[in-house]
Amino acid sequence: MDESPKQLIAETKIPIPCSSGKTARYDYEYKRCGVCNIFLACEPLAGKRMVILLKENQARLGVFSGKIALQRENANN
Repeated sequence: MDESPKQLIAETKIPIPCSSGKTARYDYEYKRCGVCNIFLACEPLAGKRMVILLKENQARLGVFSGKIALQRENANN
């Protein structure tokens, strides 16, 4: 099981398209759109994996642990 927080950003300006012999240009300015948490549970020998994204204001590990437990219950039935 692994958790990784990520910042969500959006571009504020349209990139300048590439021209002959030059690559496209991007501005470094961005708009912050919050954060999210990416959770991953992996069971390599069984060939299973589970990924879930949660917004910053949701209960984090408890929600993911509950979903893992529910998936295990359903697999045993």
